[in-house]
Amino acid sequence: MRSLDLTPISQAISYTLSQAKSLGQSVVLSYSWDYGESEQTSADALLAMAGVGEYKFYWQQQSLTLAAIGVVAQLELTPNLNRFEAAQLFCQNYLNHSVTRGETCLGYIPTYALGGFAFHDHSQNSWQGFPNARLFIPQWLIQKQDNSPLVITLNCCIYPHDDFHKLEKLICQRVLEFPNLGESDTSANNHQPNSNSDQNPVQSLEEVTGDRPWTEIVEQAVNLIKKGKLEKIVLARALDVHSLAHPIEVLNSLRCSYPECISFLLNFGMTSFVGATPEILLQFQGDDFGNLQLKSDAIAGSTRRGLSTSEDILLGNLLLASLKDRYEHEIVIRSICDRLQNLGVDLQPLSPPQLKRLRNVQHLYTEIKGKLADCPWLKSFEILGQLHPTAAVGGEPQDISVQLIQASEACDRGWYAAPIGWVNSNGAGVFAVGIRSGYINGETARIYAGAGIVADSDIASELGETAIKFEALLRALKFS
Repeated sequence: MRSLDLTPISQAISYTLSQAKSLGQSVVLSYSWDYGESEQTSADALLAMAGVGEYKFYWQQQSLTLAAIGVVAQLELTPNLNRFEAAQLFCQNYLNHSVTRGETCLGYIPTYALGGFAFHDHSQNSWQGFPNARLFIPQWLIQKQDNSPLVITLNCCIYPHDDFHKLEKLICQRVLEFPNLGESDTSANNHQPNSNSDQNPVQSLEEVTGDRPWTEIVEQAVNLIKKGKLEKIVLARALDVHSLAHPIEVLNSLRCSYPECISFLLNFGMTSFVGATPEILLQFQGDDFGNLQLKSDAIAGSTRRGLSTSEDILLGNLLLASLKDRYEHEIVIRSICDRLQNLGVDLQPLSPPQLKRLRNVQHLYTEIKGKLADCPWLKSFEILGQLHPTAAVGGEPQDISVQLIQASEACDRGWYAAPIGWVNSNGAGVFAVGIRSGYINGETARIYAGAGIVADSDIASELGETAIKFEALLRALKFS
């Protein structure tokens, strides 16, 4: 335990209040401290502390971990704006004017907005708590980078009419009540959810079906492709799984099993979206010269992992040599590159497709990088709106395939295969594609898996591909 000098916090509150009065709008104060060398994972230490119905967010990508609870500001859609324009306006209002203070090993910690979007522009809103778009600034954020100590950030939204002394008392009390900060003796370790994997089995599993079986929908799509109506479409299946597994347990299982993926959890109230995705839709960073550096992943074409090293290598080589899979992969590359170039992005030369090997599946993978000159980072939301959905999760042409997906699939995708991630006030952000994922509502989890359909698709093979992709979530839900 260590005591904290609250004087710098009071000074930061005073400055932020003056900024709010000067601007005539609310301003977010982000105040950060080094948390220490604790080995306790931020997922368990912070997420399990959240009260009932409190927002939760978790993100682990290679050396970066973010965990957040609570909300001090969130996106509210304006009817005359589309959701990506609304997200841009939200970040312009809050991130561009935020005040960052504190002393940490990483310097000033920027203000983060977290969240995501539904797959369809006009979603059926079948996922409770997950609207067409939601970005929020959390009350508490823990982050860890590389081998640095954990850093804790407290965010507060300060309004022009706020009373300084009341603010100071409230904010300092929050700091003192946080575990291992100030004089509080509360341990985050005591707030972890009870877990016993042997007592959390899957009770039942049922495929979500509509008027027609999935194989019949695939057959119709192949016929449309052969008639030249479209080039590719990704069709998803969904399973409803009755399980007693806690969302954080599911998250922790995915983190351990798929360290090369982005593990994520979003919880808005009583429902959760959790997964481990291998695919980045858009990663961006504004540089010192006013340019926006961009990265996007093209992932399409899949096969299973081998039972032995030699079989695994053979399957990978067969995937690299497959005309059908290479063609499907090229469609995805072309769809991403064309949309970026139409926005003026200067693309780097592409390398040949590589293999991206996960625990149970291997994919064809191409990294796409580029630069948009003289571009403010807020334009990233326009780019995001143009990219989503890529041909890796939607199809080509984009508009026709999305319409067919919405008309044909047995259930609404919700946030499945849609952009989820974060952006900060330093002009950096990552939005991944929310695949290998599931929506958890109480004891029911709806998990999704899709397959890319082209003219040469074999229906039995595509069905088998979705079965392989379901494995990650089924295993995390204690299905054996």
